[in-house]
Amino acid sequence: MGKHKPAAHGTPAAFREAIAEKVALARLYAEMAETHAMIGDDTGLGYHLDKLVAYVRSAAFVFDDLKKSKSKKAEV
Repeated sequence: MGKHKPAAHGTPAAFREAIAEKVALARLYAEMAETHAMIGDDTGLGYHLDKLVAYVRSAAFVFDDLKKSKSKKAEV
């Protein structure tokens, strides 16, 4: 992997980076939830579903922050 310079804090790019990270983790937990559902492991399924929902909610909250930051800039 090449070097990646993080976006400046509070910029739209930084919000998008945070969303991308959370969605990638949500995808991981979704795959794990699918695996646990297929093998009949309800404990693992519940755990991974909880994590999946948490990461999706977190990404949605960051997206709301992105929209707010863009609307504030439009007002200025």
